[in-house]
Amino acid sequence: IAEKIGIKAMLGNSIYRVIGAFRQMVGIVTELDTGMTTLRRVTEETEATYRKFLKTAGDEAHELGSTVSGLVDSTGDFARLGYNIQEANALAKNAVMYSNVGWLDIQTATADMTSTMKAFNIEASDSIRIVDTFDILGKKLPLVTISVKGWRHSRPSKDIVNHNICVTTAGGVW
Repeated sequence: IAEKIGIKAMLGNSIYRVIGAFRQMVGIVTELDTGMTTLRRVTEETEATYRKFLKTAGDEAHELGSTVSGLVDSTGDFARLGYNIQEANALAKNAVMYSNVGWLDIQTATADMTSTMKAFNIEASDSIRIVDTFDILGKKLPLVTISVKGWRHSRPSKDIVNHNICVTTAGGVW
């Protein structure tokens, strides 16, 4: 009897794991579909372009240590600001790198990148500077979390627009 109960328990556990994996898969597909729907709403590309983007996003997310849905969502956020899909994707990749360097979630990294670009008049093509700056500052100030939350939420932009990004974020440590 004990042997039969053990077999039934193992079988039940296996079935539960399959159901859990299926639910997780459905959740991931739903997140990805939501991100792609947002991207389609804010850009005007062909279906072939979206398919190519999604295929490369998978490879890029794997290479950068991120999720495909995170990269797609970040691309959609940047596209919503008026960037084309190529620029938005490049910005999203930089945001993923920043999230890895700064130990941030992708939403916070995307918002911080956007705020920093606006505050310091940094062009999309030069946005990697933000990642590099915060990486260097994080190494110089290892016990301090580098984040732009202060100027994103409370500091008037006019106070920092003409300052150097390094001086503003590190208080002169740079």
